[in-house]
Amino acid sequence: MKNKDRGFDRVAWVYEPLAKAVFGKSLERAQEAFFSDLPERGKVLILGGGTGWVLERLFADKPKLEVWYVEASEKMLQMSQRRVASSKIHWIHGTEEDLPEEKFDVIITHFLLDLFEKPRITDVIQRLKNVLSPSGVWLVADFDRQGANNVFKKALLWMMYRFFRALCGIEAKTLPAVWEHLKKEGLRTERSEGFYFGMVRSSKLAQKDV
Repeated sequence: MKNKDRGFDRVAWVYEPLAKAVFGKSLERAQEAFFSDLPERGKVLILGGGTGWVLERLFADKPKLEVWYVEASEKMLQMSQRRVASSKIHWIHGTEEDLPEEKFDVIITHFLLDLFEKPRITDVIQRLKNVLSPSGVWLVADFDRQGANNVFKKALLWMMYRFFRALCGIEAKTLPAVWEHLKKEGLRTERSEGFYFGMVRSSKLAQKDV
């Protein structure tokens, strides 16, 4: 597996406008849903942060957090760096294979796990769980197969996966069972909220054995 993936470089400039055109503000609301629950201070890992919108919102709510920002797309990473300049951000051009040797109070993965099939989705979850502190929280916003329960939603997902496979070379052909994989790997849901008519779910997770 390549450490760095240029697939999303091709859509970096249009990624946010396209998401807003299709989903309005639903994806943004899903990503920031539980920011108010986070501690005022601590270490945060963001894997697959995209163009940096999530950083703007996170620091607007919690400016004292220290963030490790891991992004596989070089262009998206550059866009994020231009968007938010802060000495509290550690920038890493890489994937789950490039995670720092830290224990994090917060992990954030928004619309990341839906890119993978087994066994990689399991590997990504396990790697992230290994760097989550025992009392830490994991914020996940992603598409939910149970919420894709009508013809329109299924067609939209079909088009999305064809688009991103063609332009970005993503691994998944269809939406994986993201939430079932998280539960299987020992994560429990503390809070959860649905968006875009249930097609998107945002959850605050913690480790079951704590």
